[in-house]
Amino acid sequence: MFDPIDDEIKIMDEQEVKGTIGLVRSIDLSDPIREFASKRHQIMPETATLQEVVNCLHDAHQPSVLLVKNDRLTGIFTERDLLDKVAGRRLDFDREIVRDFMTPDPQILHLDDPIAYALNLMVDGGFRTVPLIDENRQPVGVIHQRTLLKHIADYFHKEVLNLPPNPSRESKKQHGG
Repeated sequence: MFDPIDDEIKIMDEQEVKGTIGLVRSIDLSDPIREFASKRHQIMPETATLQEVVNCLHDAHQPSVLLVKNDRLTGIFTERDLLDKVAGRRLDFDREIVRDFMTPDPQILHLDDPIAYALNLMVDGGFRTVPLIDENRQPVGVIHQRTLLKHIADYFHKEVLNLPPNPSRESKKQHGG
């Protein structure tokens, strides 16, 4: 007996094997965040000057720099930190140390933590960027809110495109790990 659904699935499988269609694996909130982690993170010592860190942000086109002492994560400095803590002040960027302006002991995640943890941490804490560390507290990447949202929007594009222009949720002030 001919089943059109089975026939369609067979055709799709054949096309996927040939690479003519790009089926995307569905999202599961228990999937580890490792596949969304940015390996293009910037690491600097917490004793770096503001000028060095700002140059790093600019040159790398990244929204954050992970700060370390003895190769262990001690803080994060984000574009938001630059705006909230530095901008408008008469500071000598070549003399000021980033440790005085960073977000110390940021919230962290591990590569094997589920996507749900990352989303919860970002929404609850109001973070746009969260550092990822290994068992020795050494930075191994970052997870960006925009990366997760883009991925989720790919799966739920109708729902995202139909959001009201002014959602009822207010963002929290905290930014950065």
